[in-house]
Amino acid sequence: MECETRTRRAFLGGNAILEAYDVEEVIVLPALRMLVRDNGTDASSTPPWELDEQARTQVRACIARHLRTSDVLSGMLRDALGNPGLDGRGLDDRGLDGRGVSHPLRGVAGALPVRAQGFLLSDAAKGGDPTRSDLVRLAFLLVSAHALSDPTDVATASRSLNLVPPPLHRDRAMMNSVLAQVVPVLTSPQRAWFEITVSKAASFFSVPDEKRLPAAGDRLAPGTSDLTLLRYNRHSLALACEQVGLRLLGSV
Repeated sequence: MECETRTRRAFLGGNAILEAYDVEEVIVLPALRMLVRDNGTDASSTPPWELDEQARTQVRACIARHLRTSDVLSGMLRDALGNPGLDGRGLDDRGLDGRGVSHPLRGVAGALPVRAQGFLLSDAAKGGDPTRSDLVRLAFLLVSAHALSDPTDVATASRSLNLVPPPLHRDRAMMNSVLAQVVPVLTSPQRAWFEITVSKAASFFSVPDEKRLPAAGDRLAPGTSDLTLLRYNRHSLALACEQVGLRLLGSV
């Protein structure tokens, strides 16, 4: 029975891999780069926080880890689709995960958390306050650190397991260091808005797999399985928020 279970875990569907790849490329890596970006002389784009060098070093190390993760995911996606036309980053000349070429994921919508972040970023941009856009990215990055599994170890990809691979511990320690410096400098309205945004982000990661995974129209694309590389952990997220003085609203 154990052997059969391990064998079944080894076959992640292309849809589940694509979901994790989207989260890495559209949520995690851009947010990490935002934390260590050089703002130049444009004061309007400068966030209200300044990370110390130790935290910035942690963020840079996290970027390197997630670049490797993204490479692994693109290889897994290429193997799952059996499409040699994808390059080493999982991208074709049309720019997004090979979705412009003819294969089973053609026309597939992005992962739910990715689409939700895009909507909230668009909404934040309308307000004319660049800090809100940064806080949206930070909120989704925080929740991702309590949802992503290690794609190099398929045994931890099952939602039935509570094992957390070491890379996630490092990500969470990094987020704790970052938030310990960010939260104290937020104004009361910014802090309240950030708490609401974290809770919104968590709600999109917490929905069932069959509703969260990318879909083609009203149906999941071929290749979907009951396994996922996203395993949202509400308890660890709530603890992380509590440690830096944030409240996770609701029961997500």
